[in-house]
Amino acid sequence: MPDSEAFTAYEHTMRGFVEQNQALATMGSATLAPRSQELLDARNEALRDPSALTGEEGRAANTGLTLPDYGRG
Repeated sequence: MPDSEAFTAYEHTMRGFVEQNQALATMGSATLAPRSQELLDARNEALRDPSALTGEEGRAANTGLTLPDYGRG
């Protein structure tokens, strides 16, 4: 398979997974630098229980990719 076809296939496979994870990253700055005491308290509480940090959306993004079996190895 020529490189251009391989990269096109890779992009097609990865696009949804990458977009879903990039969308989650936009929420990070508000968590790291809360703009109010209420948000600061909520962040600190969440950090005490890390399992609360990953909601359903995050789980879907983290597990949303199944790599094909390329028959190597």
